[in-house]
Amino acid sequence: MNKKTLSIVGIIVVIVVAVVVFVATQNGHKASTDPTSTASENKTLRFSDIALSSKPTIWYQGYNSTTDDITLTRKTDIRTIYVLQNGKITTYGNVDTTIDKINKMSDKSIIALAKKQNKEYFNDRAKEYLASFDDKGNWMSNGETITQGHINTGKQNIKSAKYTMPKPKAINITAYNNGQNKKPITEKFQTTTTTLEGTGDAYGFDGTLHITYSTTRDDSVELSSQSQYNNEVDGTKYNGYGLDFFTKVKSSKTMFALDTEKSKLIKHQKQSEGSAY
Repeated sequence: MNKKTLSIVGIIVVIVVAVVVFVATQNGHKASTDPTSTASENKTLRFSDIALSSKPTIWYQGYNSTTDDITLTRKTDIRTIYVLQNGKITTYGNVDTTIDKINKMSDKSIIALAKKQNKEYFNDRAKEYLASFDDKGNWMSNGETITQGHINTGKQNIKSAKYTMPKPKAINITAYNNGQNKKPITEKFQTTTTTLEGTGDAYGFDGTLHITYSTTRDDSVELSSQSQYNNEVDGTKYNGYGLDFFTKVKSSKTMFALDTEKSKLIKHQKQSEGSAY
């Protein structure tokens, strides 16, 4: 083999090695923001790094209806399902499922379930509100006089309410600090989900006869550095910031932390007065 051939072979080897290193580095970077990836083991992940990732991650709001305990069990209710991606959050509220049902489901199936149940809730509520106009027992008391005009307006407003799929909402964090520096001790941001709720005028003994309605609801998520949340149910591991905001993880050693004050998602800085509320 002559010197020219050896030089060409050497160049090819260098290129191949460089490509392998680049791919490995890129894959490692992506994995570091994915709590379900094996490459995230033994890592502490900051919220904004996960939220800004191009890879979607699913988070849950849980509720234990039979106990005040925050420990996850098979029967822990899932009330809200969140999807984080590219600095935005999509919120599917009014979900009705439990840990044992989502435990072995794929991300695709969980999102499909969230979409289905969010829409079902909207349609079911529309039927309930329409039925309330035919229940004469709700038209009593409170000194209000229910007219046919009220009824016609209410029915028309219900029929005009159209379901729209929840949309991604930009995450704008308000970070609360201890007043000594800007290091966040609590982070809070707003969410919006599709729903159907009676607003404004409500008539009747039990207040169920509404004539105006809202098709969205604004809520908030609050993250605290004191609420690391490590649970396992039937072999599936979960961790996060508490029962109100947690996700599936590959390793129990995957931990979550608040952002630094330099996070791109932090839009407001405030001094905490004992609570972020």
